[in-house]
Amino acid sequence: MAYRELLDGVPKDSVRGTNWYDRNPKNISSVSSIFEWVPHVWLTRTSYTCPEDRIAMIEVMYISIMRLTAATTAGKASCEISWFDYNEDVWKYISRIEILDNTVGAREQWGLGSSATFYAGDMFEIQTQDVSTAGTCAYVCNWKGTEFDV
Repeated sequence: MAYRELLDGVPKDSVRGTNWYDRNPKNISSVSSIFEWVPHVWLTRTSYTCPEDRIAMIEVMYISIMRLTAATTAGKASCEISWFDYNEDVWKYISRIEILDNTVGAREQWGLGSSATFYAGDMFEIQTQDVSTAGTCAYVCNWKGTEFDV
Protein backbone atom coordinates (compact mmCIF):
# COMPACT_ATOMS: atom_id res chain seq x y z
CA MET A 1 0.00 0.00 0.00
CA ALA A 2 1.32 3.43 -0.96
CA TYR A 3 1.80 6.27 1.54
CA ARG A 4 -0.74 8.35 -0.38
CA GLU A 5 -3.35 5.59 -0.01
CA LEU A 6 -2.79 5.53 3.75
CA LEU A 7 -3.54 9.26 4.00
CA ASP A 8 -6.50 9.39 1.62
CA GLY A 9 -9.01 9.14 4.48
CA VAL A 10 -7.19 11.61 6.74
CA PRO A 11 -8.35 15.26 6.56
CA LYS A 12 -5.64 17.32 4.93
CA ASP A 13 -5.23 19.88 7.74
CA SER A 14 -5.19 17.40 10.63
CA VAL A 15 -2.00 15.35 10.13
CA ARG A 16 -0.40 16.41 6.88
CA GLY A 17 -1.12 20.12 6.96
CA THR A 18 -1.98 22.01 3.80
CA ASN A 19 0.71 22.17 1.16
CA TRP A 20 1.93 25.75 0.91
CA TYR A 21 1.16 25.83 -2.82
CA ASP A 22 -2.52 25.07 -2.05
CA ARG A 23 -2.98 27.97 0.36
CA ASN A 24 -5.00 30.80 -1.17
CA PRO A 25 -3.19 31.10 -4.54
CA LYS A 26 -3.29 34.49 -6.28
CA ASN A 27 -1.99 35.18 -9.80
CA ILE A 28 0.35 38.16 -10.12
CA SER A 29 1.89 39.60 -13.28
CA SER A 30 3.09 42.63 -15.16
CA VAL A 31 3.30 43.23 -18.90
CA SER A 32 5.22 46.30 -20.08
CA SER A 33 5.92 47.28 -23.68
CA ILE A 34 7.79 50.58 -23.83
CA PHE A 35 8.84 52.62 -26.86
CA GLU A 36 11.50 54.98 -25.60
CA TRP A 37 13.37 57.92 -27.09
CA VAL A 38 17.00 57.82 -26.11
CA PRO A 39 19.15 58.55 -24.27
CA HIS A 40 17.79 57.67 -20.85
CA VAL A 41 19.31 56.71 -17.52
CA TRP A 42 18.37 53.53 -15.62
CA LEU A 43 14.58 53.54 -15.27
CA THR A 44 12.55 50.99 -13.33
CA ARG A 45 9.90 49.59 -15.67
CA THR A 46 8.28 47.12 -13.28
CA SER A 47 8.97 45.76 -9.80
CA TYR A 48 7.49 43.34 -7.30
CA THR A 49 7.88 42.88 -3.54
CA CYS A 50 6.62 39.72 -1.86
CA PRO A 51 4.24 40.77 0.95
CA GLU A 52 4.35 39.59 4.56
CA ASP A 53 2.80 36.18 5.23
CA ARG A 54 3.09 35.20 1.55
CA ILE A 55 5.43 33.12 -0.63
CA ALA A 56 5.64 33.82 -4.36
CA MET A 57 6.73 31.60 -7.20
CA ILE A 58 7.77 33.66 -10.20
CA GLU A 59 7.12 31.29 -13.07
CA VAL A 60 8.06 33.33 -16.13
CA MET A 61 10.30 36.36 -16.78
CA TYR A 62 10.95 37.77 -20.24
CA ILE A 63 12.90 40.82 -21.38
CA SER A 64 13.81 42.05 -24.85
CA ILE A 65 15.27 45.09 -26.59
CA MET A 66 14.85 46.03 -30.26
CA ARG A 67 16.28 49.07 -32.04
CA LEU A 68 13.39 50.84 -33.85
CA THR A 69 15.19 53.84 -35.35
CA ALA A 70 18.90 54.41 -35.82
CA ALA A 71 20.79 56.63 -33.42
CA THR A 72 23.23 59.29 -34.63
CA THR A 73 25.93 57.54 -32.60
CA ALA A 74 25.34 53.97 -31.46
CA GLY A 75 25.46 53.39 -27.73
CA LYS A 76 24.65 50.51 -25.47
CA ALA A 77 20.98 49.75 -24.76
CA SER A 78 20.46 47.55 -21.70
CA CYS A 79 17.67 45.78 -19.84
CA GLU A 80 18.30 43.98 -16.56
CA ILE A 81 16.49 42.10 -13.85
CA SER A 82 17.88 42.45 -10.34
CA TRP A 83 16.69 40.77 -7.17
CA PHE A 84 16.86 41.98 -3.57
CA ASP A 85 17.39 39.14 -1.10
CA TYR A 86 15.73 40.44 2.06
CA ASN A 87 17.40 37.88 4.36
CA GLU A 88 20.90 38.67 3.09
CA ASP A 89 20.17 42.40 2.59
CA VAL A 90 21.90 42.41 -0.80
CA TRP A 91 20.99 43.03 -4.47
CA LYS A 92 21.79 40.25 -6.94
CA TYR A 93 21.49 40.06 -10.72
CA ILE A 94 19.18 37.59 -12.40
CA SER A 95 19.96 38.63 -15.98
CA ARG A 96 21.10 41.51 -18.18
CA ILE A 97 20.82 41.84 -21.93
CA GLU A 98 22.54 44.51 -24.04
CA ILE A 99 22.80 45.61 -27.64
CA LEU A 100 25.54 47.82 -29.03
CA ASP A 101 24.20 48.08 -32.54
CA ASN A 102 22.81 50.93 -34.60
CA THR A 103 21.04 48.65 -37.08
CA VAL A 104 17.26 49.05 -37.18
CA GLY A 105 15.79 45.74 -36.05
CA ALA A 106 18.81 44.71 -33.94
CA ARG A 107 17.48 42.80 -30.95
CA GLU A 108 18.35 40.78 -27.89
CA GLN A 109 16.01 38.76 -25.66
CA TRP A 110 16.09 36.51 -22.60
CA GLY A 111 13.52 34.42 -20.81
CA LEU A 112 13.28 32.43 -17.59
CA GLY A 113 10.90 29.52 -17.94
CA SER A 114 11.42 27.87 -14.58
CA SER A 115 10.42 29.20 -11.20
CA ALA A 116 12.11 31.38 -8.62
CA THR A 117 10.81 31.43 -5.05
CA PHE A 118 10.43 34.74 -3.22
CA TYR A 119 9.81 35.11 0.50
CA ALA A 120 8.39 38.07 2.43
CA GLY A 121 10.45 41.18 1.69
CA ASP A 122 12.24 39.73 -1.35
CA MET A 123 11.80 41.89 -4.44
CA PHE A 124 12.93 42.27 -8.02
CA GLU A 125 13.09 45.15 -10.49
CA ILE A 126 13.29 45.25 -14.27
CA GLN A 127 15.18 48.32 -15.48
CA THR A 128 16.24 49.75 -18.85
CA GLN A 129 18.95 52.16 -19.95
CA ASP A 130 20.14 53.53 -23.29
CA VAL A 131 23.19 55.74 -23.77
CA SER A 132 22.78 56.16 -27.55
CA THR A 133 22.34 59.62 -29.03
CA ALA A 134 18.84 59.96 -30.54
CA GLY A 135 16.92 57.04 -32.06
CA THR A 136 14.36 54.80 -30.37
CA CYS A 137 14.22 51.34 -28.84
CA ALA A 138 11.36 49.04 -27.87
CA TYR A 139 11.60 47.27 -24.52
CA VAL A 140 9.42 44.37 -23.42
CA CYS A 141 9.52 43.53 -19.70
CA ASN A 142 7.10 40.79 -18.62
CA TRP A 143 6.74 38.47 -15.65
CA LYS A 144 4.12 36.19 -14.14
CA GLY A 145 3.89 34.45 -10.77
CA THR A 146 1.63 33.06 -8.10
CA GLU A 147 1.48 34.11 -4.43
CA PHE A 148 0.50 31.75 -1.63
CA ASP A 149 -0.20 32.12 2.09
CA VAL A 150 2.64 30.99 4.36
